[in-house]
Amino acid sequence: MSTVGSYAGYDRVHPLKISGHRIEPFPTTYWLRDGDLHRAVADLERQGWIKRLEKRVAGDEGFAAFLKADHARYAAARWAMLDLEQRTLVTRRGWVEALRDRGVGGVADFTKVKCLHAHVAHALADRAADSEVINVTGAWALERIA
Repeated sequence: MSTVGSYAGYDRVHPLKISGHRIEPFPTTYWLRDGDLHRAVADLERQGWIKRLEKRVAGDEGFAAFLKADHARYAAARWAMLDLEQRTLVTRRGWVEALRDRGVGGVADFTKVKCLHAHVAHALADRAADSEVINVTGAWALERIA
């Protein structure tokens, strides 16, 4: 994993993991690094909140739309990190779907919440960028922890 930048509580990671001469796709773009926050989010996951949030997606069209938009923004940000040469490599190796089309943490189904840690890191990145849109699932988790 190659860290592109470290910020308050999260790292921004390059979508290509380079280890020696080996290159692999790495779909988790925002990585939670604050230990206390990481443990608090893990507690939410242990309490079953991923399944509960996915049930909410099934019954709440507004929440589902925000989640889908968050996944799409995440995928677009990941793809934008690649230069032309890297995109050519990704295309040649068949990794386009993994890096351009998948959402938070590499999830293919945009109605799913794979990992609250990745959503929280994305919400922190949104806040750091003064984005008008904040990852809804990550923001929910941060409010729940506070």
